[in-house]
Amino acid sequence: MDEETLNWPVDAKYQDAIDLIKPEYCAVPLRLYHDEQFMEPLDTKEALQNALVEIHFTLSHTSLSNRQPAKDSFRANIEQIVVLKNKAPPTFAYRGDPCKGPVIVTTHSPPPSSP
Repeated sequence: MDEETLNWPVDAKYQDAIDLIKPEYCAVPLRLYHDEQFMEPLDTKEALQNALVEIHFTLSHTSLSNRQPAKDSFRANIEQIVVLKNKAPPTFAYRGDPCKGPVIVTTHSPPPSSP
């Protein structure tokens, strides 16, 4: 078992249940950053509450053409989340009618530099 999984922080009431499944799973922290600093798992909930964030993700598409009728399957994987503003006032960033176009939000951070 890796160090991250062994020492994964969890509420005491769930500790026994987590200890039972630790040997079968690997804990992977959410890549959450604020002011370019990694946010520890215990701080994640508070950091994201009412925050304005930028989410980097990959989107995969699979066409299931052998099904009748044919179907499309989409899967998203979060790569990282950057907190742009803590305790941001709630906004209604999406239109009721998605066909009227996207809502353009101008608050953003520069793209991450290449590794």
